[in-house]
Amino acid sequence: MLMDIEQAAGQHFERPAKRMRSESSSPSEHGSAVVSPGERDPDFYLSSGDCVLRVQNTLFRVHRFLLERDSCVFAAVFDLPQGQLDVEGATDAKPIRLEGDEVEDFRALLKYMYAPALDTQVKHVALTELPNIVHVSQLAHKYQMSKWQQWTDLVLLELVHNHSAVLTDDDMVAVYCAAHLNSFQHVLEAVTSSWLEQIRGKRLRIGPALDAGETYRARSFLGALYEIALSRMPSSPTNLFTPINLSIPDISPVHLGRIYTGYSSLSLSWLGLRHRAARIDVSRALCTLSYHENTCQTRFARDWVAAAVAVEKDYPNVCDIRERLTKMRQILDPPFAAHSSAPTACVFVSRAPKDPFVKLLNAVSGPEGLVAHFFAAEPAEADGL
Repeated sequence: MLMDIEQAAGQHFERPAKRMRSESSSPSEHGSAVVSPGERDPDFYLSSGDCVLRVQNTLFRVHRFLLERDSCVFAAVFDLPQGQLDVEGATDAKPIRLEGDEVEDFRALLKYMYAPALDTQVKHVALTELPNIVHVSQLAHKYQMSKWQQWTDLVLLELVHNHSAVLTDDDMVAVYCAAHLNSFQHVLEAVTSSWLEQIRGKRLRIGPALDAGETYRARSFLGALYEIALSRMPSSPTNLFTPINLSIPDISPVHLGRIYTGYSSLSLSWLGLRHRAARIDVSRALCTLSYHENTCQTRFARDWVAAAVAVEKDYPNVCDIRERLTKMRQILDPPFAAHSSAPTACVFVSRAPKDPFVKLLNAVSGPEGLVAHFFAAEPAEADGL
């Protein structure tokens, strides 16, 4: 039966060492280890139970029908004939071994499988139960317990929504990993958003989040974290070749490398944008094509550079590119004009159909945002969120 569970759950289990044929033989004579008897769990070794399971060095005696009811893995295994062999799980001497599981995980699962209905209501699960809920989600995934996966999905979402301001670094990591393991999309979005908010507020450290994001190659999440790291730098020089010293505690070299890459890529992009003015539409009825090109566009290009220089002073950090573009748009738009274009020249109108700032802002404010800049030196790949 051990092999059956191993195959059904898709996990690797090691069979226990065989007993010595001779009781007088010592382990050293045969080169085999003696399997120590397990210790009965104080809470879940039930006298009325009919199935003994061993997790690490702990014996659990529970009701088989609960496992069959809630897990298609256990149901499939229990349904297999065992012939004339001693039935595994019938006694302490021959328990069903769940290799790879942790005692605290299995104890947490049984706690809720045997809990009164009131205690499993989502709104009644306390924050102190978060570690247990994560344990349940891990075993629910392993043993294909869809009921408990759905339940932990709802509970984790509720806990994140209600307690994000007090969750620790370890809490965030645990919930984030559980959400990825079980494909809890709503939980993943909630914990990612809350985690970023707490890191921006400097209540939580950025290092654990970076490590978790790297584990799942979550480019969007990592990109947002890299933006936070860049925003904490002293005023970034707009000259790409001015050396900067980037030293951030808890950040590994791979992340520092991407932050440097993002800084370089963003700096180059901004320098290119600053010296490449957008095209403006003809806004004067009497403006000719030649006059528009030689006079209107030339004057606008001069205003464009002046506006770019002005916003760099207001937003000196290179990752504030969204704020820079928004302020440039205001400076160049007549209702907010802070410049003095000649009245005989066409002017930029932000409400025009071909407003260039629409495209520019969409490019840096969409789902990817500035992410691509940090991964500019790496091949593109699917995002793990």
